[in-house]
Amino acid sequence: MDSTGTDLDSLSKSFFDQTLDLACLAAGDQFVRLNDRWCDALGWTNEQLKSKTFLDFVHQDDQETTVETIAKLYRGESVVAFENRYLGADGSWHWLAWNATLDQASQMILATARDVTKEHLQNDQRERAIATLAFLAEMQHRYIAEDGTSRSWWDYVLGEVLSLTGSKFGFIGRVERDEEDAPYLVTQAVTDIAWNDWSRAHYEEFVENGLEFRNLESLFGVTLASGESVIANDPASDPRRGGLPEGHPPLNSYLGIPLPALDGMVGMIGLANRDGGFDQSLIDDLQPISDALGQILDAASANRDKQRMAIERNLTASALAVSRSTRTADALATIREAIAQIDPGAETAFFAFRGEATTLERIDQPSATENPHFPMLIHEASCLA
Repeated sequence: MDSTGTDLDSLSKSFFDQTLDLACLAAGDQFVRLNDRWCDALGWTNEQLKSKTFLDFVHQDDQETTVETIAKLYRGESVVAFENRYLGADGSWHWLAWNATLDQASQMILATARDVTKEHLQNDQRERAIATLAFLAEMQHRYIAEDGTSRSWWDYVLGEVLSLTGSKFGFIGRVERDEEDAPYLVTQAVTDIAWNDWSRAHYEEFVENGLEFRNLESLFGVTLASGESVIANDPASDPRRGGLPEGHPPLNSYLGIPLPALDGMVGMIGLANRDGGFDQSLIDDLQPISDALGQILDAASANRDKQRMAIERNLTASALAVSRSTRTADALATIREAIAQIDPGAETAFFAFRGEATTLERIDQPSATENPHFPMLIHEASCLA
């Protein structure tokens, strides 16, 4: 007791337990005592926190600076406003701002911490808003300069979105529909996360024209089927998950954002493995980008429809030219020219039925000059392959 009769030990204990900060005593890299504010902030019990070392809860990117800070304390230096990220029981990351000193007699670390996650989120949102405006301006400039949306343009867009959100990998894709009107995804840009020879070969073979994803029983499939955003910060236990191929990099968090147009969703963004997970505020921040990309995909789809109609008209004209031709070489050259507009690299061979025969015969051999089969070329039983 002091001269006033106050029990200082009891008062110190009361202060330790009642302070609004996260208070602790530590020896080396182990907690020895913590107040209840730790459980309130992080969700762990005191026993759970004391059962492991500091670094078991510290974000990997902050571990080196945390070790250096502890070393400073043992050199007799005080620590003021040091910040690192601590793992919460729900898998989220919390920014903690520390003040600490070392009691020389007991060699115990005396420290308090304050959860400043909210301040960090607000700063991140402000910085992201500024970066988003700059990105939209650069995106428009590159779009005009490249006269359309090349693969390199889409790769640039995906890279910037990953950087803005702090995501490790992702994709941007357009929505197509199969013969049964079921939606599927064709990538415009996708991160190369190949994990074995097969996945690497598959990526290299199909990435240029877009990888196709058709499994709607998956996290990205939920967005395709519903047109709604999907947040999954614990994908492994999410009932909507579709599972990962063996060897696929771990999926720690996932965000699916639809790209809207006037007539509905025309594409989507998929992002994965963001520290701290995803939330609605991030979706709101990305809204200007998703709106712009939706308009671009919608315009590209309209252009493809116009091109398809032009090709169909060309093919119809080619079929009429074939039916009127008496020379095989001229007729087949006309068809090849039309097919080349659809697939410039296509290798085409032509077959037709001869008279009443039921077996196809190739008719585009170099020696053929006349076309005795021209009435059959556009017959419903004929075959072009």
